[in-house]
Amino acid sequence: MRERANMKIEKCFVSLIALAFVGAALGARVEVPANVFREGGWKLDVQFMDEMGSPMLLAHGAGVPVADAQATVSVPEAGEWRVRVRARNWADGDPGAFKVRIGGTTLAKTFGVSQREWAWEDGGTVTLAKGETTVTLRDLTGFDGRCAGVVLEKGNGLPALE
Repeated sequence: MRERANMKIEKCFVSLIALAFVGAALGARVEVPANVFREGGWKLDVQFMDEMGSPMLLAHGAGVPVADAQATVSVPEAGEWRVRVRARNWADGDPGAFKVRIGGTTLAKTFGVSQREWAWEDGGTVTLAKGETTVTLRDLTGFDGRCAGVVLEKGNGLPALE
């Protein structure tokens, strides 16, 4: 079982590398999959990798928001970047709501509240300097927020995320 999960993670990693090469030709893309976050109170969950093709972070705080998950990424060029977040609203009442902060900017959109199936949600744009920045997931409810990754995109003609 563990070998199967490792194979899935390896396939996701290879896919991310391939996307990076495609992105380099069409525009810049920075991928932040769930498994690169320092988890804080979020937990890496591989239970549904067969369904979704990647692990996810799960914020299970039994009604108390968990500590932030963070990842440090390298931004290859300064400018305006579009942010997309792979999230899911798993139940009525939006129990898994969370926010995303990129560098010093908390996105206006609340994630985990609109899509009943896994989907890449548009988080708008942020202006970033070239160099390292931090991507932060902030749980708002403590009731199983779900995030499978964050993507920063710059440029035109980028292929759609699936």
